[in-house]
Amino acid sequence: GIKEAMRFRYTFDVKGRIKPQQIVSFDVDGFLFEFYVEREFIRNIRVSFKIADHELPCVINNPEPGIALHINVTSPRIHEVEEIMRQIEGMLSFWGVEAIGIRKPKHEWIAENEEEKKKLKLYNCSVRLEELKDHEIRSVSFDLIARSIIASVKTKQHNVLLSFNKRGRVDNKNENYIEAIYNFYFVIESYYAGGKNKNHAVEKALKNSVEFNENINRVLADQEFKTHLPSELRMKYESQYLKKEVDVIIKELVMMRGFLHHYSTKRKSNWHPDKQHEFRLEAYFLEQLSHNVAFGIMMDQAYDTDVIKQYKELIKKGKNGNGTNNSF
Repeated sequence: GIKEAMRFRYTFDVKGRIKPQQIVSFDVDGFLFEFYVEREFIRNIRVSFKIADHELPCVINNPEPGIALHINVTSPRIHEVEEIMRQIEGMLSFWGVEAIGIRKPKHEWIAENEEEKKKLKLYNCSVRLEELKDHEIRSVSFDLIARSIIASVKTKQHNVLLSFNKRGRVDNKNENYIEAIYNFYFVIESYYAGGKNKNHAVEKALKNSVEFNENINRVLADQEFKTHLPSELRMKYESQYLKKEVDVIIKELVMMRGFLHHYSTKRKSNWHPDKQHEFRLEAYFLEQLSHNVAFGIMMDQAYDTDVIKQYKELIKKGKNGNGTNNSF
């Protein structure tokens, strides 16, 4: 039966630099989350759960002439786990995660006694497809990591806007500014434009959105954003954004998206995919607008009453699955 069943574990590689203040394994609704930390940074996240016998891998020796063996590998609950991990990826992107290797996790079947070992023919398999210094990265309170995971498990679906925001941030880091603009614009259009997609309809919806107007004013008032802009962009920022009315900024954002959405060699003024630096300022500005939306989504979930309640229960339990408990 399921109660005495073997465990299965996925190991997802973590790209980026997320530095937890402390780390502890914990269980959420039957999913045990463990973390491998190397030099203070999380390098992978492991998710394990109980499985039934029919979910074990099957190895068939000499299935047909010329073939030594055939391995039938199952991926238990993969779609459910992928949705959870994609949401975790989006929520933890605020603390340094660039990507989680969701499409190619390591598979492990964990036998907990000799009887279970006899059932197993295969134990694990894998399918592998100027910055701040490590010591300068600020550490993240572990409760934010834990609550992001709890919230992701509870919803069992990822908010695609977090994925667009995360991809845009990585695009900016990699100097793919046009791709970044696309991703950030998707966040803004989806969140504020009420399903509209024609340029004039989107522009009208954005202008009528009190929340979007407030978002723009919040960015314009952010002195830290202006200070951290490259010096060669500050004068352009003054003229292109700070000296304009919000309605004008909205109109120009929508027009820019339309301009980038189409390409014609007959058009005199054009953009070039290898000259993306020309759109740096626009990409940085849109990143701020998108960040405010995505951060609000993450905070709503991480600070949900039920999520906080379950996190407090975990603190009491002090759940430890791999001997790395440093206490909550």
